[in-house]
Amino acid sequence: LTATQRVWQDTVLATGNLTADPDRQCQVGSPATGRITEVWAKVGDHVEPGQALARLQSPEILKASADFHHAQVRYQLAQKTLEQRRQVARLGDLSRRPVEEARNEYASGRSELEMAQSALTVTRKRLLRTKDLLQHGITTQQQLEEDQAAQEEAQSRLEKARHQLEVAREHRTREERVAQSGSLVTTKILEAETEAALAREEMEHSRKLLTNFGVQSLESDSVDLRGSRAGVVVRRAVSTGEWVSSEQELFQILDPSHLWLWLN
Repeated sequence: LTATQRVWQDTVLATGNLTADPDRQCQVGSPATGRITEVWAKVGDHVEPGQALARLQSPEILKASADFHHAQVRYQLAQKTLEQRRQVARLGDLSRRPVEEARNEYASGRSELEMAQSALTVTRKRLLRTKDLLQHGITTQQQLEEDQAAQEEAQSRLEKARHQLEVAREHRTREERVAQSGSLVTTKILEAETEAALAREEMEHSRKLLTNFGVQSLESDSVDLRGSRAGVVVRRAVSTGEWVSSEQELFQILDPSHLWLWLN
């Protein structure tokens, strides 16, 4: 037999179902476990995209908000600590020149002390020689008195040099200690930088988590549940005061302008 095309029946009567277009409907759920504090939408309401349908108060959102503020405080403190340690490091750089000056001052003091000791030795020998010559009548009493005065002056110069050297030693020690503390702060700077980076990362993680929850304000512990498209609320499965989880479907919104007809 040859297959041919022909009219078998002019009219076909069949039952069917009118259903929503899957591309023109949306389900609204909860981003976290929590309690519904307010419900604004009811079945039959026409809603616009982004319109608030209900409000959710969630411990998970509250914890994420607290984590964000904790990380924010940590980051601010770490930034202050870092700036302080950098300032100390800058002071350490500025202290290098005073260290060199203090060391030069100490070296000059040592030279002065050695010269004073040498001068005192010379005046003592001269005084002993003058005394010996005076006993033999070779020199005068005036010369003896002059040599005694020279020895006293040399002794005074020696005491002054010792005092100046002690002052220079303390100055050098103090400046070296300041410079050393400035160099040691480099490790502290790295620690502060690490702490600031970790706090910033934790803060950004908490911020993204709150954004994913749909929180509009970082100060809030609640979030408004919103639909993504315009349409009619055809299903509402939640009431005020009810606890919900992130697995539940709370609202179903349908765009009735385009429907599907399934014929049996």
